[in-house]
Amino acid sequence: NAHVVAKIGRPFKRGFVYLKPDKLQGSMKDDLKHRYKAIVVDMNKDLDLALLKIVKAPEDLTVINMVSPDDVEIGEPVVAIGHPETGGLWTLTTGSVSSLIKDFQGIKGKHVFQTEASVNRGNSGGPLLNAYGHLIGINTSISRKAADGRAITDINFSLKSSVARDWLERRQLMARSYVKPDYIPGQVAPANPPAIATKEPSKGEKVDAGDGKTM
Repeated sequence: NAHVVAKIGRPFKRGFVYLKPDKLQGSMKDDLKHRYKAIVVDMNKDLDLALLKIVKAPEDLTVINMVSPDDVEIGEPVVAIGHPETGGLWTLTTGSVSSLIKDFQGIKGKHVFQTEASVNRGNSGGPLLNAYGHLIGINTSISRKAADGRAITDINFSLKSSVARDWLERRQLMARSYVKPDYIPGQVAPANPPAIATKEPSKGEKVDAGDGKTM
C-alpha cells in the first residue's frame, strides 16, 4: 500500500523487506533475519498501491500467482496474511468474501472486496488469497466507526487484484511512451531511486506493515 511506504505523498528515505523464514519461531530475532533493502519504484495514492523493488533479491523467490477476481463470488472462502501491531508476524486469518464495492470511496477504478476475514491495524499491503492460494486482493483498510461513533467490527476491504494488474499495465505503457507515471522520482527510469523507510525494529518491537486506517 502507498500509505505504508510514504508520508504526505513522498516515499520514506529508507526501507526494508523481510522475507518469511521456512519455519516461524515466534522470535523477532529469528523471524526477521532475512532482511533486504527496498526502493519505491512507483506509487498511486488514490488507489493506495505501491510498487517496490528488492535490492539484490534472492534468485529463488517463490511467486504468488495473481489471478483475475472477476469470477470470485460472495461467500467464497479467503485468507488474509499480515503483521498486526499486537500480534505475531505473518499472521493468517480466515473468512469469506462478504460483498463487492465498485469505485470505493468515490475513487474511479478502486474496486474492492469486502470481507470479514480479520484485517487488523498493521495488515495493510498483505495478500488476500483464495482457497487455491492465489492472490485475488491486497488488504488495504478497515472500517472503525459508524456515523454515530459506534465501533464497527469485521468489515475489511481488499483491493481487487485486477486493480493492481491494470495499474501495472498502465504504468508500463506510460514508461514506453515516456509519459511520467503516478510517481517516479526525477525521471521515468531512475538509476538510483530513493528508498522507502520503515523504522528498523528494535528488540521486542513489532513490525508495522502499515497503519491499516481507512483511506
